[in-house]
This record gives sequence, C-alpha cells and structure tokens, in this order.
Amino acid sequence: MNLVPPSLAAAAAVLVPCAASAALAPNHQNIRDLEVMLQFLRQHAYVAATVTSLDVRRHVVHYGKDCLAVFEREPRDASKPPMPGPQPPLVFKASNCPLTGP
Repeated sequence: MNLVPPSLAAAAAVLVPCAASAALAPNHQNIRDLEVMLQFLRQHAYVAATVTSLDVRRHVVHYGKDCLAVFEREPRDASKPPMPGPQPPLVFKASNCPLTGP
C-alpha cells in the first residue's frame, strides 16, 4: 500500500536536495559573521584597542573590562515566504559599556 502519491514523492526527492544545498555552508556563514564583527571594530577605535576576544558562535565581542558588544541576526522579511538560503546578516544590538571608552 503506497501512502504517498508517486508524483509527490518524486517532487520531494527533487526539492529536498536543492533546499539542503541552498543554505550557506557553516564555514562561509562564520566568515560573513566575523567580517561584520571586524567592521564593527574598524568603526569603534576604543573597542578595537581593548578587544579581548570575539565569540562568533554567540555573536559577542568582548572588550575593555568585562564589556560586551552583542550582535543579532537581522529579522527576516515577514512579507516574503521563508526560503532556504543564507541566514540574515548580523547587526549590532547593544553593549553593556560605552563604545568610546570609560
């Protein structure tokens, strides 16, 4: 007994590999995220001068004395249907210390 119509099964077999291959590979996504964080450092001299680490996985720049600059993904356009592909770029969200120094 075949529960899935053959045409639907064929369409799924064709579409699933396409969707999986359309997403950006993790190494490329990490490089894009790191580039955003580095551009932020270029624009904020104090943060760049006192940076202690970059956490690409958590999207955080550690700088100064226990200071954090936190990034988040840009929200997806809700008016468009969800599509496979790269994640939205990172954008600066907030910091717990001034970006220009104490």
